[in-house]
Amino acid sequence: MAKKKTFEDRVLIAHQGELDADLLYRTMADVVRKKNPDLAEIFEKVAKSEMGHARVCQKYTGRTDLKPSPVKAIAVKTVYKYVSKKLAFQLLVDGEYDAARDYMKDAYDHSDIAAVMQDEIKHGNTFKDCQKKYA
Repeated sequence: MAKKKTFEDRVLIAHQGELDADLLYRTMADVVRKKNPDLAEIFEKVAKSEMGHARVCQKYTGRTDLKPSPVKAIAVKTVYKYVSKKLAFQLLVDGEYDAARDYMKDAYDHSDIAAVMQDEIKHGNTFKDCQKKYA
C-alpha cells in the first residue's frame, strides 16, 4: 500500500511544479512573441504568477536548491508548434486545474495556499479563453 503523502510531500511537489510552470510559460511567451505579442504577454503574466506561487511553496519547503525541469516546456512547445495549438492549450488548462485540485487538500488550513489554488483556477480559465481565441 502506498504511503499517504504528507503536507511536506505535497508542498515540495507543488514547489517543483511551480518552478516548472514558470519555465513553461516563459518558453511559450518566447515561442509566440513575434506572431502574437498579446498572447506572449498573457504567458508572461501567468509565468510571473507561477513564480509567486513557487515563493509561497518555498516558505514551507525552505528549499533553495530546486531548479525547473524543461520537460513540460519542451513537450508543450512541441505540441503547440507541430501538432495542435488547441491540444497544447488543453494541456495547459488541464495542468492548471490539476494543480488547483492538488492544492485543495491544504487550502483550508493555509490561506496563502488557498490564494494559490484560486490563481490556478484563474489560469485554467485564462487558457480556456486562449484556446478559443488563439487555437
